[in-house]
Amino acid sequence: GGRETGTINTWNVDKQFGFVSCTSSNRADLFLHAEYFENPDQRNKAKNRGLRRGDKVEFDIQEPAAGKRSAQAVRAELLETVDRSPSDSRSRSRGRGGRGGGGGGRGPPPRAQIEFRPGDWECPSCRFHNFARNTNCMKCDTSKNGGGGGRRGGGGGRRRDSRSRGRDRDRRRSPSRRRGGRSR
Repeated sequence: GGRETGTINTWNVDKQFGFVSCTSSNRADLFLHAEYFENPDQRNKAKNRGLRRGDKVEFDIQEPAAGKRSAQAVRAELLETVDRSPSDSRSRSRGRGGRGGGGGGRGPPPRAQIEFRPGDWECPSCRFHNFARNTNCMKCDTSKNGGGGGRRGGGGGRRRDSRSRGRDRDRRRSPSRRRGGRSR
């Protein structure tokens, strides 16, 4: 008779044999031992790594010997193996990692706006949020009621800002020099 084909049904890696469901003819499962593969590579694979349910094989049938229950699939050849590429599990876990990483993207919540407490005020000149205890703006030194803003004169906000900051530093650094200068 011609060659038969079938798929691995069960495989015992330790004992190096399994059973094949014959797909080309309607008969009971056949006994298949790793030694029955004629190709040495396939034989080694069957012995060392074992076969998987669903692997396709081609074989000749040897009717059961006296006292044996199953016919045997001899002169076997492995036609096709079900996908068991290691990259499969790798990519799956990589996907999981990626999703986890996405979680990290959520990160810290956006910084809340500084809340105004009673008495806090916004500088009329540069809109900086000042605390109640400050009488002058911490950023541009405009006084709380905005009176100082007019005296500093017009011009772009940034320019005014830098000039006032410079004067501020000046005043802090050498009050004696300026005072002396005025009295002379």
